[in-house]
Amino acid sequence: MSLFNRSSSNDESDETTDDAAQEDEVPEEMLSVTGEQYQIDPQGHIREGGTYVGTKTPSDSPDREYDIVASERIREGLEDNYEDPHSPIWAGYDVSAQQGYTATGFPFKDMFQHLWVVGTTGAGKTTQLLNQMVQLAYGGHGFVYFDPKAEDSRELLRMLPEHRLDDVVWIEPGSDEFEKTVAINFLDVPECDSDAERERAIEDRLEVLKAIFDNDEYWGINMESITESMGRAMLRHNAEADHPQDYYSIIDFYFVLLNQQRREAFAQEVDDPFVAEFVNEISEMEDDDVRPLLKRIKSWVENGIIRRIAACRSSTIDFEEIINDNKIVIVRTPVSNDDIKQMISLGTMRPIWTAVQNKSFEGKEREPFFAIFDEADKVLNENLDVEDMLARARSMKLSVTLACQYPEQLRKAGVLKAVQNNCNNLQAFRVNDDDDARPLMKRFRGYEVEDLLETENYNIWTRVPLDGGGKSDPLKLNTFPPYPPLRSADEVDEVIRESLEQYGRTPLSDEEIQQSLQFGGLEEALETSVEAEQDDESAPDELSDRDVLEALFVAAIKETGDGMGRVSVREIEAECKRRTNYDNYPAFTNLVVETLGELVETERSGGEVMASLTDRGHTKLFEQDTGAGGSGGGEDHRWVLSESFEAFTRLGCRVDLPSQDEGGELPDGVADLPIDPTTEPTLPKIEEKREELISEYPELYEFSDGQHISIEAETTTIQRPMQTLTNLRKAIEADRKCIFTTKDATASKDMFEFWARRGERIIYHTTGSGRGTETDYSEMTFASEGTRGSRVFFNKGEAVQPEANRYALRPAVEGLNKDSDKVQWREDGEEIVLSHANTEEEYARFTGIEGVQNADKTAFPAYYHYDPGERTYTIYANGSERTYESQDEWSDDWKKVPMPFLPEAEFGRLPTEDDFEFVIFPDDDDDTYDEPQCYEKGELRPLFETDTDNQEPEHETEPAAVSAESAPAPSSGASGEASDTAPPEEQADSEPPADEEESAAASSGDTPAETASTESEETKGESDDDDDDSDRFDVLT
Repeated sequence: MSLFNRSSSNDESDETTDDAAQEDEVPEEMLSVTGEQYQIDPQGHIREGGTYVGTKTPSDSPDREYDIVASERIREGLEDNYEDPHSPIWAGYDVSAQQGYTATGFPFKDMFQHLWVVGTTGAGKTTQLLNQMVQLAYGGHGFVYFDPKAEDSRELLRMLPEHRLDDVVWIEPGSDEFEKTVAINFLDVPECDSDAERERAIEDRLEVLKAIFDNDEYWGINMESITESMGRAMLRHNAEADHPQDYYSIIDFYFVLLNQQRREAFAQEVDDPFVAEFVNEISEMEDDDVRPLLKRIKSWVENGIIRRIAACRSSTIDFEEIINDNKIVIVRTPVSNDDIKQMISLGTMRPIWTAVQNKSFEGKEREPFFAIFDEADKVLNENLDVEDMLARARSMKLSVTLACQYPEQLRKAGVLKAVQNNCNNLQAFRVNDDDDARPLMKRFRGYEVEDLLETENYNIWTRVPLDGGGKSDPLKLNTFPPYPPLRSADEVDEVIRESLEQYGRTPLSDEEIQQSLQFGGLEEALETSVEAEQDDESAPDELSDRDVLEALFVAAIKETGDGMGRVSVREIEAECKRRTNYDNYPAFTNLVVETLGELVETERSGGEVMASLTDRGHTKLFEQDTGAGGSGGGEDHRWVLSESFEAFTRLGCRVDLPSQDEGGELPDGVADLPIDPTTEPTLPKIEEKREELISEYPELYEFSDGQHISIEAETTTIQRPMQTLTNLRKAIEADRKCIFTTKDATASKDMFEFWARRGERIIYHTTGSGRGTETDYSEMTFASEGTRGSRVFFNKGEAVQPEANRYALRPAVEGLNKDSDKVQWREDGEEIVLSHANTEEEYARFTGIEGVQNADKTAFPAYYHYDPGERTYTIYANGSERTYESQDEWSDDWKKVPMPFLPEAEFGRLPTEDDFEFVIFPDDDDDTYDEPQCYEKGELRPLFETDTDNQEPEHETEPAAVSAESAPAPSSGASGEASDTAPPEEQADSEPPADEEESAAASSGDTPAETASTESEETKGESDDDDDDSDRFDVLT
């Protein structure tokens, strides 16, 4: 029986031993099953259902104080395989009122039905994969792990037990961190005992060649035929060659195809008459006929990293040995080039697959072997017969785990159907899109798409195989915290070094590659352009469309003062080099003119090709990449972001638009100082660089206070105080100054600075309401003021969750609609009170912030527990309980309690006035301003200090602590629009006042788990104006 399901509820002690006599003795709970000490310092525990599931340990990350690792009980469970290699592969646990804590896993034999792990970034996939591999390692099993992100393989090495480190084969081509590297010749054919075995090896490697050569731009029937015939001829030659120095490698493809004379010479060396027939046809082809394949390979030959990989003539690892000896192969590809990722991953997996097949065909005992693919979409493609491999792998004891962020990625790779049909086991983490959730939830009958969309991080939906051959009912499980490290990060380097000493060799130099070429010379590829000879150009392989569009926009700003201006391609290329540090552009003009298509408009003028962004290109550039399926923002957001990019570029910053992470922790944009004093090693050098920055960029230094900048384009988010404050927190944690950039509100609100003023009122102390609102710039409260003069906190978009799957409730008030029936959190002396915003009925009272954070479920009028297995809601109130089939059955009687935004808890340190500023971008038809304006403490000033910028506003802005009544009356078309601060109740779920000037109806924010999803302001519309033209903050209903 697994240690996971012991009846004890207190498996871990919080007490430490002070006995000096035992000072050097390591407590038993700090040692693994093999006697190794966990590299943690327990500082407390996380309890679920009466069982410790997590242990707090100080974090190495500056972003957080503690990390959570698996508790003693869970650690013991993950180590079960050491005693019984065929123990289940544990997946997670459930906590129920009837059974308490229960761990669930997949029977070992059913892992060969393959496992598909799906979930968005940050949901918990990586931790799940690492814990799975730790179990396999303790069981003595061999496995290969593909880490295209190059983020988690080192962490895995920290977790592996000591007795398995000698089995590690570390594959990281292109790394210069170590002297040696594993070498793989993708045309290498292992020694075979039969012709049939050799043919299988050859065909497998041809599949790899076609997969890595395939490119939508160049690939076609002709290219596939050339690859097959040339590849088959080279592979058969290698199988028969006596010495590795005579082997062909991928780099030879290029030099053989380069001209007709070499193709003819190669054809003469082919002995197999059936292969020779088509190779002879290739030799007679015109150069134009083979040029597409040459284009594909040429960039590899020119790229130093890929060249050293493609030129290997002999492999330093034996894949048969890897399978027979249960090695642990870790394939880490830290480069950004997808060709390299796929080349290395496929070049490793296919030989392993061949070795597995050979062992099976020879009738040898089939030992289990496991293949774990993170970001499988970057490895698999439609040219590989994935369906056949998965189907046959089951009987050969090869278990495959495929992880991706969402099903659409596999569809684009052409392998979704194969995965759906052959991966009988599924672990579904949260995804973000209905279309992605739908095919996953088909496996969980009786549940809806919304159930998956609303799943919390570190939770999975799954069904586990049963002894009788069927599957369990759908389960929603908590996944385990990560297994703790057994060694330091520095010790990992030594593990890798020892592995490379055994399985690696010193990489070939260019001179050695040159000497080993079978045809031609390396200088032909490095100095001569095939495309120049053919009057054609190929696109570079390591430059994205966004890189070029950003470079064009920046170059246009510098040359014309306008990002939409026209600039020479030569200047765009130079800007690309400055921004990307990549200077291998053999076909830059072709990239701009042809590849970018409708995104860029080009013409020839004065002997140069000139380019400018089209409207579509502008939209593409500023439609932010939000990672796994988020929206790129509406038209207003893109416009503000574009103006921000241009403005900070003019100031001298290097501006970038990061791809958004799943947790939304990245800013809309970053503007880095052109000179960074903090990179200098000594104080005198730092001061010298600071003086240089002040001298060369005085306006930027004064504006930024010498800090890098986070740009937050505030359009819809400014209507939700919690989000504005969250953006400020993110910037402070990143050690950047937060610049909130907003649009001109003259047309919609009859006040230029309306949105910026509203932003400041979220941060500073305000008194009064409506037109009587006053802002006190001497105090920041990050809250509104209640009727009793104390702070009323903004509500967050999530419900109070005292325990896992348990949510706080309060009674609904009869006769009030959803906009009126709201609660607020307010201070009362040293206590924080939860009360109704209208009736003022008190529901709960806590001592300070810690009291709220550690609130017990019984402190609230009621709470509910959602059971995903039964799809029922059980509400506990007044000592009784009642179970419902749906939320609709109880939503008229009970309401969820929203979490408050408590500044002292949310911010690592409380912000100061130097941490942020607002910048407003005027509309083109604004008669008052034609340049960006800074808004600080109710005052406007130009962002750019130029003579033409000394403009006087036509209306006065609000000085510190002055009544808002001085603001102009709204126009007849925008009644009440100038009021941006509502009474305190509106930020805490209350009914808006009847007076339009004070109206602020609260709309729903993000919903917690087990609730119906609502669409956030960022994703549901192009405009940030409310439907009823009122001025509202979003809070949780």
